[in-house]
Amino acid sequence: MSRPLALIIGASGPVGQAATRSLAKTHRIAATSRRGVAGLTGLVDDCLPFQLEALEDASWQRLLASLPQAPQTVIHCIGDFALIDLDQMNPEHFDALISSNLQTAFRTYHYLGPRLRTQTKSSLLYFGLAHSQSSQAEPRISAYYAAKQGLCSLVKSIALQEAKHGLACSMIAPGFVAGAPQPSTTTQEPVPETQLMAAIEGLTGPLAQQLSGTILDLSGGWRLR
Repeated sequence: MSRPLALIIGASGPVGQAATRSLAKTHRIAATSRRGVAGLTGLVDDCLPFQLEALEDASWQRLLASLPQAPQTVIHCIGDFALIDLDQMNPEHFDALISSNLQTAFRTYHYLGPRLRTQTKSSLLYFGLAHSQSSQAEPRISAYYAAKQGLCSLVKSIALQEAKHGLACSMIAPGFVAGAPQPSTTTQEPVPETQLMAAIEGLTGPLAQQLSGTILDLSGGWRLR
């Protein structure tokens, strides 16, 4: 019996790499990056690499035509980050950060939602920012924070819309992740990859449908205030 397919959108960073290693035990893995194969070195054996420009509709169409089967699990790991004071941010940079984080998230649902509905116990998982489900001032990461707040709402809307189809949608909201450059905005210890993998497995595993709509804060409490 063939294994179900897990598709990791943006697998070149530490979050995407953790997702591939987490799901490789139970799924066949397909992964994307902007650079295609060149951006996906060091992933699990037998990973199917694809190039994807996640803001380009034609690139999505090429990906859909190339997948060997409909995915059962999709994990969105895309989202540029920038540390810029709000009064130094220009409109172009603000728009680019919103697009990278939020528009790619919607396109992932738009293009892959119909494929996921054809599978039993399917799941769509996003990554946010620790404690972004509550409104607060973040003038040094204003665009990134605004995008992740919007993503929280989108995740819950998808979860409600897709409950009748058995498609689960949730979010992991981590702080600083091991393997990523540590931002100067926090002294938090990094989230270990093993714990990140356990969270991924929990929100895409047998309980995924019952946990749909969950925003899982994964930061050891450092963002609470």
